[in-house]
Amino acid sequence: MKKFWIALIAITVAFMLAVPAMATNVTFSGTYRVRGHWTGDSDLSDEDSFSDATWNPRRNNDTAWYDMRFRMETVFEVSERLSINTRFDALDKAWGRPDDGFLVSDDNIDIDRIWMAIKSDWGMWDIGRMNTGVWATSWVDRAVDGDRIKYTLPIGNLALVGIIQKVSENDNTQGYEDADTDLYGIALNYSAENWSAGILNVYVRNRATGVTFGHAGPVAGQVEFDSDTYAFMPYFKGQFGPFGIQTELRYNTGFVDPNTQTTIINGFTVSDYDVEAWAFNLEGTYEMGPLTFQAGYAYLSGDDDLMDDDLDGYAAGSGDWEKSLILTGLGAQAINTWQQTRNTAATGGNLIGIDDGVYGVLSTATVGTASLDQNRFAADHRTPGAHMFYLGADYAATEALSFNFLYMYAMADDEFSGWDDDFGHEINIGLSYDIYENLTYSASFGYLFTGDFWEGGNAIDDAAEGLAPGVNGVGSGNEEDMWILTHELVLSF
Repeated sequence: MKKFWIALIAITVAFMLAVPAMATNVTFSGTYRVRGHWTGDSDLSDEDSFSDATWNPRRNNDTAWYDMRFRMETVFEVSERLSINTRFDALDKAWGRPDDGFLVSDDNIDIDRIWMAIKSDWGMWDIGRMNTGVWATSWVDRAVDGDRIKYTLPIGNLALVGIIQKVSENDNTQGYEDADTDLYGIALNYSAENWSAGILNVYVRNRATGVTFGHAGPVAGQVEFDSDTYAFMPYFKGQFGPFGIQTELRYNTGFVDPNTQTTIINGFTVSDYDVEAWAFNLEGTYEMGPLTFQAGYAYLSGDDDLMDDDLDGYAAGSGDWEKSLILTGLGAQAINTWQQTRNTAATGGNLIGIDDGVYGVLSTATVGTASLDQNRFAADHRTPGAHMFYLGADYAATEALSFNFLYMYAMADDEFSGWDDDFGHEINIGLSYDIYENLTYSASFGYLFTGDFWEGGNAIDDAAEGLAPGVNGVGSGNEEDMWILTHELVLSF
């Protein structure tokens, strides 16, 4: 470990000495963040143990921990036309965890992004590993690091964007031929003084299944398949006096073609799947002095039919649209606790998706033995989808102090047989205070009044009531409400 740090310091010093010769300007920016989390009933149960059979006095569903992260972004401007951009994270971990040396680089020092920017006479080129998975608003976005070539051609207020991205590569490492996942995109964006609109069209060619999940080929419960999917994403954003509006639609279509085996774990025959899934968000705001009100609606299409050959559920693997703390945001680790300890026949998480295992209690909520995001074609491919309605307000008490409030109600779009469609009601309150110009403290509290959806199909509750698994009637009162308190201190530079 000591040799590693000596080598790192030596490289850094040498690089800094070389900077004046290679760059006219170097800029640094970043943050150091310390957060605290406290959750209650994160597995939707008031029991202190996961189950009577696994009871442990040190293991319960009320959790508390601190975590931290240092992030720095650097721009090396070689000339007016050329620059290199980088970003790295350090000590992105919970307090009390030891350094992992070279074993887990993500925990100590992780270089996330390095890409070159080239300003030519005929447009802008960005080439390398950069931020991907984002477009227009944050609706169903998931910011991830990806390897791509992006070309942007500005024409007045209009911008034309072309993208080629390598999502996964297996030809050069595992001896496969045509076992990659590639993404191709083209976008048009128009920006006016107080509004913008555009559309992004994406084609994803996936030939990497069977390798993607860490296997050289299909294993029990898995199906090797090819897929060709398309996404169309129009949006509009505008600010007209005190009124603001933003909306975005996502439409996914295409097909999935199993190519090596025809029977999967649930015992039914796999045919070619047709993909047709929708996601939509509409939000309006109104500014009135120090108050800003918001109201919105969000939709994810559901799919409750296990036996058909249509994939209608929108699998939104997003960690960016954190409108509420629990239903769509940074909840507790209930994605795993509800799934693994309260119901072995269903998976939970927040309505929008999973990010690093700490996103809240109501994810895509697929029912079956496999996660929708990881291998939806290996088992049950049902997902309830969601209708989400929300109201909120922000109040700027002073230039340094602000408060916020949000109410959200969510229900399933296509609930399963025997299940209720009520996900529940959530209330959030929070504050943000600028202690100094570059030092901000914020805190948020969320409380979820769980709906009857979470009663359906609960194997543990069914057994307690003498019922066969999966036939538990809704509204039996066995699922508890959940709450979370989170706060953070951020120093930016």
